[in-house]
Amino acid sequence: MFWQDYLTFGLLQSYLAERLPTWGTITMVAVMFWLGHALLLPDTFGPANPLAALAMLAMGALFALLRARLGTLHLLLALHLAFYFVFA
Repeated sequence: MFWQDYLTFGLLQSYLAERLPTWGTITMVAVMFWLGHALLLPDTFGPANPLAALAMLAMGALFALLRARLGTLHLLLALHLAFYFVFA
């Protein structure tokens, strides 16, 4: 979980933020977040399950927006961990 957030919302988002406007960065990071889940958990988050895929895309957009606004990963890590405690 930590590495997933660090790679997606830390490194990738920082890299894209230097090259794209904020809306473009948030969009790209959200899609990458969904794509990672869709590739690793296709039965749950793949295109065959559109509601879960949209929820994952929305969560990625929310996390990317929070990261853009706050500048840190602390809240994202707490929210991601809370998601696991509630739904796993």
